[in-house]
Amino acid sequence: MSPANSSSSNARGHRRSNRRRQHHHAASTAADGPLNIPDHPLIPGGEPEWIQSQDDFLALLEHARQVGCFAYDTEFIGELSYYPKLCLIQIATPQRVAVVDGLCGLDFDPLWQLIADPSVRVLVHAGGQDLEPVVRHLGKSPANVLDTQVAAGFLGLPYPAALSKLVEHLLGVRLGKSLTFTSWDERPLSKGHLRYAGDDVRYLPALVQAMDQQLEALGHTQWAMAECDTLCDKSAYGFDPLRQLGRVRSGRSLPPKRKRVLMELLIERDAGAREHDLPPRSFLADEVLVEIARRPPKTREALADLRGMPRPVAAEYGQRLLDAVQRAAASDRDTWPRNDQPDESLADKGRVDALWAAVQSYCAARRVDPSLVTSRTEISKTYFSVTKHGKLPEVRLASSWRAELLGDFIVQFLKGRASVTLCWSDGDLALQQPESSSE
Repeated sequence: MSPANSSSSNARGHRRSNRRRQHHHAASTAADGPLNIPDHPLIPGGEPEWIQSQDDFLALLEHARQVGCFAYDTEFIGELSYYPKLCLIQIATPQRVAVVDGLCGLDFDPLWQLIADPSVRVLVHAGGQDLEPVVRHLGKSPANVLDTQVAAGFLGLPYPAALSKLVEHLLGVRLGKSLTFTSWDERPLSKGHLRYAGDDVRYLPALVQAMDQQLEALGHTQWAMAECDTLCDKSAYGFDPLRQLGRVRSGRSLPPKRKRVLMELLIERDAGAREHDLPPRSFLADEVLVEIARRPPKTREALADLRGMPRPVAAEYGQRLLDAVQRAAASDRDTWPRNDQPDESLADKGRVDALWAAVQSYCAARRVDPSLVTSRTEISKTYFSVTKHGKLPEVRLASSWRAELLGDFIVQFLKGRASVTLCWSDGDLALQQPESSSE
């Protein structure tokens, strides 16, 4: 029996059953009454079009191209296969809202080409996974993307915020209940499912108009667009072992030599997951890889006896995993991931906590959500680098809009050459003009 059929079949079956239950519940409880859509020039009315033919799909894309801007979203199932299973594509302009069947054999390359066209603006919400197929299928970068979840963070709103919360806050419209965890690959879809899918894009053009006005008033337009541009970076998509290493929480405390082992194991896991069309963590759990990296087994028998190790995986991939351990052991020290997180003393921890609290308040007063700007981890590195070396370390704060907003200021702040005054004004945290003094 292959790992695809044994190591994760029970978990996949449970998730599938759970999706189906929620799917049928949504179908049975969905309102069939009239749509309650506000009269707004950028919000298309009516039920979503249901598109299943290539001709209708191409006509929709041509309409979007002529408008020059369209809202885009997808519904997919991600926990059953290596690449998410694309089930629906939603597209909206001020005139039309459509839901495209992702399972009827249409050629979607024209859509990926349109998203990669810099002359057409693409509106998404939390759109990273929705944009990934452009890179995978065309080898091109998405272009001219505005992500409303990102943009909201530059309006002093929490990041990340749900679409329904933003639509209610900025447009005064309450969307229906979420159907996120549902069987989007079942057919036929109910009217409630199509309405929900359509609403994921229906309001984006009007939402972006409201956001554009507020971003301009705050002077944050360029910052927001610079951050949205990171979604158009091809290197952000696809498998990257160093990036994956950072996502394995239980491996963060490993010493550099053991992290190098973990990187090699992640590469092997990704290859096995691709071969069996499984999500990597369903193929082999993070905790198992970390245990191998921490205490490498010497034999395939010892590997198979590890807690959580699926025996079919050990049988088919055991030698490859052991070889990965050996490759890491023979690697040059220069290739080991750096463990550059400072070792904080008790006093340091108190100071970094205080600095992080100050940074969060400063960013909030500047109407930018702090979690978009930086993290406590970066602030810790910044504290040690500035206090010891007088400059920013190699972190995000050192470049682009983050340097303009905070990076340059925090250096002067830590040197005692700048101060900031916060106050509560008109029901919100506000910032008085920073004061700087000469050396």
